[in-house]
Order: sequence, then structure tokens, then C-alpha cells
Amino acid sequence: MILVEIFDNIIDNLRATGTIASFIVDNGYTTVNTVNSLKNGEVVTMESKDYVISNVKSTSFKVLGTVLTAETWKAKAPYYLYGHPIELFNTLAEKDGNDTFKYQKYPLIFLWLDIDEDVNDYRTIEEDIMIVIVTSTEQNYKALNRTENIFIPILHPLYDDLMKYIKRSMYVTSNEESDNKYHHKKKDKYYWGKEDVFGNMGNIGNDFLDAVVISGLNLELIKCKTR
Repeated sequence: MILVEIFDNIIDNLRATGTIASFIVDNGYTTVNTVNSLKNGEVVTMESKDYVISNVKSTSFKVLGTVLTAETWKAKAPYYLYGHPIELFNTLAEKDGNDTFKYQKYPLIFLWLDIDEDVNDYRTIEEDIMIVIVTSTEQNYKALNRTENIFIPILHPLYDDLMKYIKRSMYVTSNEESDNKYHHKKKDKYYWGKEDVFGNMGNIGNDFLDAVVISGLNLELIKCKTR
């Protein structure tokens, strides 16, 4: 499905990057001097190797190990999955059991399959696309806490950036009339989990989640490889 590949390209544009100014190595740890807006616990890639970062400041972060030749870094988040919701839940549960991937879960953009396709030789129209932007939240947060700590700083900016890069993509256009381009529905879900999809099935593993759900999006895709 061409949409899966195109979204992989679009979401990659959302990942933060930075230029490394210098390193300081001390007792097995490396302080990476770089301007950033990352948070403790995020994962970045430097020279094809992933690192969990700590001691984050606006001009530096620390990693375990020696990194002396990298010139740039790139964030692993937002993460990207696609498929049926059961597959999403199972994948997240599997990550919990892995010492590396348990840090590589959220924020997550999930492309919900299956999707109706209207296909011709040059373009494919994907109809009623559903996308879920999801991140972990605190179990005891009330709506105000979730709004101030999850939706405003994390989920809403991701939604804005995702829609911006969908519209910028050279492989995507809208098949709607000019005054209705990229029309869709957006719903903030204050606590999103299995019960939303399959009935009362509780949380996803140990995760408490908030989400923005995008639905009803119709896109026309140019049949061209993104890479």
C-alpha cells in the first residue's frame, strides 16, 4: 500500500534533529553539547546507534558510552506503526518485554488499516483514512491536567505538524473541492485504550494513554516511490 510508505516519509520529517558542537567524556558517559528541546528518556540516533538520553539541558544531553565522531543526532520519536488495532496493542506489549524497545513507544502515530482504495494507473485515492496520535499519560490525571500536560504540549503540536507535512508532501493531494481540501474530523480522546475499540478490555499493558484521533480524511496519492 503506497500510503504506508508515504506516511513513513512524512512522519520522518517530524523527528527532531540537531548539530553536535562538542563532546565531553567522563567515567563511561558522554555529554553531547547541542541545542535541543528533548526530554529525559527520549532516544536519539547518532551514527546509526541508538542512545537513551538523560541529564537533558537546552544545550546538552548525556548518554551512556563514548560518542566522539558523530556530527548530528536524530530523535527516534514520534514512532510509527500501521495495521489493525490488535496488532498495535500486541506490538506495544511486546516492547514492554524488551530492555531496549520499552523506551521506544511514545509518542506514536498509528495508521489504521484497512482503507478503501480507488485505484487507477497513475493515482490512488485513499478514502476515510483514520490516524491515531497517542502518548502515555498519568493514571490519576483529571481532564485539566491532561489538557495542560499532554494535549497542549505534546499531542496538539504533533497533530498540527502531521497535517502540515501531509499538505506539503509532493506525493499527496486532496481529492476534495478546493474549499474543502483535507477535510477531516479530529477528536481528543481523554484516555484511549482497548475499550474504545473492542469493548471493555482495559488498558494497553501497563500504559495509560491519551490520543488525538483523525478520521474521514480522503487523500489522492501519486504513485511514486518516496525513496
